[in-house]
Amino acid sequence: MSEETKAAKSYVDGVVHITSADGDVEYSTTDGGTEQMFIPCQLPTGEVETVILFMSEKAMPYTADKIAALGYNGKGKVGPQINGAKCRLAISFEMWEGKERKRVDLVKQGGGGLKAKNPATQSQAAQMQSKLERAVASLGDFPAAPIAAAAPSVPPKLF
Repeated sequence: MSEETKAAKSYVDGVVHITSADGDVEYSTTDGGTEQMFIPCQLPTGEVETVILFMSEKAMPYTADKIAALGYNGKGKVGPQINGAKCRLAISFEMWEGKERKRVDLVKQGGGGLKAKNPATQSQAAQMQSKLERAVASLGDFPAAPIAAAAPSVPPKLF
């Protein structure tokens, strides 16, 4: 079995940029037969990164959610409905079967992320807040570090 190692992600804004002759996204299958779609996204630098979304039974709910967030209504061709949509990309490099490869994924804006499995009631939330306040107060007096002091003086390199 191959070992996979994932690296930290960089996030960048882009715009869906469909350039195919028929104005649609490109569809394909992997060597193993998994259906997939390719979505080109243009970055502010002019470079184009391609997002690959898989269409297997397991992956389809995630793919559908991401495509719908870009503006696809579930009817007709995808490309014309999402072309020009603003998007946010997560770009990372990972080791797969001994080779480094780039991974580009769409980040659903205005949603997604972790959700509380068992949301607290207002009373429980107030108790938790009080507990946190007591824990922080027990640390004693110390000057708060300015956030800007932690920022690097040179912007990080994305790739």
